[in-house]
This record gives sequence, structure tokens and C-alpha cells, in this order.
Amino acid sequence: MQAVVASQQAEMQRLQAEQVKAYGNQQQQVAVLQGQEQQQLATIQQMRDATSTVGTSLRILASQPQNQAPTAQQTRSQSTAGARTTSPTASLRIGSSGRGTGVGMNLGG
Repeated sequence: MQAVVASQQAEMQRLQAEQVKAYGNQQQQVAVLQGQEQQQLATIQQMRDATSTVGTSLRILASQPQNQAPTAQQTRSQSTAGARTTSPTASLRIGSSGRGTGVGMNLGG
């Protein structure tokens, strides 16, 4: 009977040692995972800060008056005094068809 009790006590000590070892391994895994979580949270916070900064910049730019690039001013040409020179043949057409119809000039009648 003492042999059975001794065997059971030895088995219990072995199981306790395994349990302590498993608990230690779990604690190491928890520490690694917590470190990874902290890194991820820091990265997320950096992204949030960058997004907030960009949003603030865009709001500031949107609230400012928009200046357009300078453009050249158009002025009307001033008519000069004097006779208007127009060619007497400027309105003459060759052929019987109207302007813009057909291809080329219609020289036939």
C-alpha cells in the first residue's frame, strides 16, 4: 500500500511540475502578445494622429479664400479713324453652289 501511495505522490509531483512549466510558458506568451498589442496600438495612434493632422490642414485650406492665378486681361481693340479697307472681291464666289456645300469648288455652271 505504501508503494501505491508513493507512486501516486510521485505522479502528483510530476503533474504539478508540468503545470508550473505550462503556466510559465503561458506567461511568456502573454508577455509577447501584450508587447505586440502595444506596438499595434502605437501604430494605430500614429495613423490617427496623421489623419487628424491632414484633416486639420484640409479644413484650414478650405476656409481660406481661394486665390486664382492671375490671368491676362482682355481689352477690346479700339477702332481707328479712317476708311475701312475691304477688298471688292472678298464676297465673290466661283460656281453656283453655296459656300460650304460639297467638296472643293464647283467650277461648272
